[in-house]
Amino acid sequence: MPKIRGENVYMKILVTGGTGFIGSHLIKSLIDGGNETRCLVRRNSNVDNLQKLGAELVYGDVTEAKSIGDAFAGIDVVYHLAGFLGRWGIPDQVYWNTNVKGTQNMLEKSYEYDIKKFIYCSSAGVTGPVSLIPQDELAPYNPTNIYELTKAEAEKCVLNFYHEKGLPAIVIRPEFIYGPMDKHTFQLFKIISNKKFILIDGGRAVWHPTYIDDLISSFKLCLTSQKAIGQCYLIAGERYLTIKEFSSKIAKALNVPDTKIAIPKNMALLLATGIEKLGEILNFDPPLSRSRVKTFCGNRAFDTAKARKDLGYVPTVTIDEGIQRTANWYKQNGWL
Repeated sequence: MPKIRGENVYMKILVTGGTGFIGSHLIKSLIDGGNETRCLVRRNSNVDNLQKLGAELVYGDVTEAKSIGDAFAGIDVVYHLAGFLGRWGIPDQVYWNTNVKGTQNMLEKSYEYDIKKFIYCSSAGVTGPVSLIPQDELAPYNPTNIYELTKAEAEKCVLNFYHEKGLPAIVIRPEFIYGPMDKHTFQLFKIISNKKFILIDGGRAVWHPTYIDDLISSFKLCLTSQKAIGQCYLIAGERYLTIKEFSSKIAKALNVPDTKIAIPKNMALLLATGIEKLGEILNFDPPLSRSRVKTFCGNRAFDTAKARKDLGYVPTVTIDEGIQRTANWYKQNGWL
């Protein structure tokens, strides 16, 4: 077994998805902790940041099993973060190839190379919007879009490898990750900064934002936990809050007026339908889609008691602090 020294674990780690938002933060934290870190990246990826961090690079594509074998030599732990997030106009097969087939390929190679731990980044979205607030890990799968569906299927593959083949696997289900360098949540900050944000259904739905540092802490806690093997863990921030409150906090951090405009859900869906059709005709990504309307109307609040008990997970970044840090980074780096 890898040698454990104090709070840091010194081992050889392979990370997929290292050029992404979550992956880049994880790799920095692993390297800062003294772990040898290798990244599986595609040939066309921008690896400047990974090279600056001192990560070892191996080229391959998770969707092509023959291309990834070399990445596993001498590896103790695999963090599989690579995935395809929702994007307008992308065929469903792309999601299946990356999120499901890619995960299957990583699992098979991990089993072949006798990996000591396989830590998979799933999504709290596999259960869709929740009716129980907060919801725990016992909620059934109920994905509502192709991204959530393929993440759910990939998660099932991971758990099956544990139950059927004994691969030491852990599933982490993060909810609404945000922070510096995040391009996804940046769109929300940008709209609010430009005073174009509109509340749908009064902004009454609840979200559970999770600052990136808290997610990274949960990933690293998995390194030393044997109890976590074979388990799924919901990871979320200090508390959940309404979208109205969340957007107000962002507006305050950006020093812009809070939005006063709100439209009913049915009207938003009607508008989104028309904008989607126009987007298909003129070939542009619609700023409002039916999927986005549903996202802004669904409750997503989660109980992290299991992660707190088994992993010792404790979110340390408050909503206000996380939003301010993120807003400051966007401003300092010229994004806003």
